[in-house]
Amino acid sequence: MKSPDTCASQVKASHTPNPAACVEDIRYLPDRTLTRDIVDRLASCTWIDNATNVVILGKTSVGKSYLAQALVNAACRKDYTVAYWRLDDLGNRLAVYQPSDPGGLRAHRK
Repeated sequence: MKSPDTCASQVKASHTPNPAACVEDIRYLPDRTLTRDIVDRLASCTWIDNATNVVILGKTSVGKSYLAQALVNAACRKDYTVAYWRLDDLGNRLAVYQPSDPGGLRAHRK
């Protein structure tokens, strides 16, 4: 596990819009299908070790972005390098990506 200062730097470098998002603050409401067990499994980051993608789906304003940002924080705490991308921004970047570009997807973002 990283030191708090290193973790904070890593979260900042990830470009997550909410660096304070964390899985411990997720609320489990009765009308949601999200459970503590699911979040605990995602926060363990074994899906990263297994090279598995996570797709978060749900209605507007149910907390999809917050969950993703909390998982960024959880991954940083476990010493993973993380990059947070909104799907539309990533799609736009991939649309113009040139494999010969030495900076590639690591180019500075706004």
